[in-house]
Amino acid sequence: MGFEDATTRRAFVRGGGRLALTAALGGVGANLLAGCGSDSGEAGATGATGAATTAATALKLGFAIGESGLMQPFDVSAMNMARLAIGDGPSDPAFSTTVSDTKSKVANAARAAVDVLSAGADVVVATSDYDLGAPIGLTCQQRGVLAMSPSAATTKWGPTGIGDVAFTMSNCAPAQAACVAQWAFEQMRWRSCYVLWDTSIAYQTDFKAAFEQEWTKRAGRAGIVGIDTFSANDASIATQVSTIGRLASPPDFIMLICYPPPAATALRQLRSGGVGVPVVGGISMGGDYWLKTVPNLSDFYNPAYASLWGDDPNPRVNQLVEAYKTKYGEVPLVSDAFLGYAMVEVLRAAALKAKSGDSKALVAAMPTLSDVDTIVGKTSFTAEQHYPATRPMIIEGVQGGRRTFVATVAPES
Repeated sequence: MGFEDATTRRAFVRGGGRLALTAALGGVGANLLAGCGSDSGEAGATGATGAATTAATALKLGFAIGESGLMQPFDVSAMNMARLAIGDGPSDPAFSTTVSDTKSKVANAARAAVDVLSAGADVVVATSDYDLGAPIGLTCQQRGVLAMSPSAATTKWGPTGIGDVAFTMSNCAPAQAACVAQWAFEQMRWRSCYVLWDTSIAYQTDFKAAFEQEWTKRAGRAGIVGIDTFSANDASIATQVSTIGRLASPPDFIMLICYPPPAATALRQLRSGGVGVPVVGGISMGGDYWLKTVPNLSDFYNPAYASLWGDDPNPRVNQLVEAYKTKYGEVPLVSDAFLGYAMVEVLRAAALKAKSGDSKALVAAMPTLSDVDTIVGKTSFTAEQHYPATRPMIIEGVQGGRRTFVATVAPES
């Protein structure tokens, strides 16, 4: 299955989402969920946290996210990390938070944005996907409010898709693809690849185009021995598995561009169909919450922001994972969680530079930030690039169903 019914996503992209946005703006403005509220409505504000201080600058973060549904592993882990960052840092700015659950449905996105804005949010933190979060970004664009996404990776989360108020903490999809291609070619010395691509969301379209460019730049056009597509809603990829199995020579690896749970289904079918070559996934295939659906998986790799497994080269990362485990009873479900922590670090820098928590002042300050030290590395933005484009990433691997750190890669281009 996909993030939700594919026709709903397409309706938004073709204009249906803007109708939902207009309607919303016309209206009235378990350890993982520790500290989070929920209600029985489709998308209602769920409370606030953060003690009042004597700090000069107050800054309220409004999380319009999937507290439930498919985005929960990404969104709630990032929010929990953001709350840890608030507690770890100085009292100026004085952060507080409010939350509204989109239930991981695009139809609830604009309403969730209105909910947190009505609760006084200075910054809206959107669900970590462009397709599901675009109505949130567009709501903020209409009001001139900073719209942060922890891990939307398409370059559309910015001036080209939402507008000047939209920024993301995620390495953009082209940078992620460059890291993967560079690592596969230079460190693994692989020379041939088969691309298996789920066409259902914008991030994956960006990643596929960038990966094809970066890989062929190194391995030549002959380095891609085949490209096949499928949809997240497809129950079977038997045809694609059969095509790969009939190749005269197996590829050195398969580039699987998809997200769980459909990516796990595809991976399981590849292995059960006799395709045993290494498989590389995208950033959304991090974490171990889906690994049990592909028992004893080996020779699988994916990019990540930092390691959750206690073996990251940065001791601060390992300490933060332990702190998260102490507070929430488990490690974060995905490495995207670190972007929630980094987001607070960046917002502190923006507020310091703007000398204000006013959203318009923050919007103006964001593209001037350069080499801000964060838990995931030095982070910069420009007027054109509202996403980090050169920040290093790690590659993590799975052998015998267990994850480990493999390498750190800085994109060359």
